[in-house]
Amino acid sequence: GKWSEFENIQFPTIKKIDMDKIVKQGNNIEIIVETNDADSILYFIINNKGKIQSTEELKINEGKVIINITSEESEKLKVGANSIKIFAISNSVLKPDYYESSFLISETNSDIQTATIDPLNIENEFNYNIEVIIIIVILGFIGVITYLKTRH
Repeated sequence: GKWSEFENIQFPTIKKIDMDKIVKQGNNIEIIVETNDADSILYFIINNKGKIQSTEELKINEGKVIINITSEESEKLKVGANSIKIFAISNSVLKPDYYESSFLISETNSDIQTATIDPLNIENEFNYNIEVIIIIVILGFIGVITYLKTRH
């Protein structure tokens, strides 16, 4: 009975993350993290060069915490793809839950422009790729047969 509290351990989990995928450089960034069985979160903001730009451990209140990235911190992020890593940490379990995502920093408030794709080109590329795969499979089959004949 002394160790019964360790029989049904609840691992921390990240239930939901709300964040914008495109952020204007210099704007505040707000990320809402919902967790279960976690006492705190540890996050890392990583710039497009792979360097940690910002990190902090935040205590969780009623299963929810808000990560606020100030405008000064987001101004330091370069235009392009950046990423965030979030760990949900429990004081009673050594294994954290882990979440990673990318987001874009843009110079303006406009969304990313969409490109028009011609379906005929995609179909032609697809057919070409199938032909290459078939040729590789046939060459592999011939190679296996040749190996088996020379071995016996």
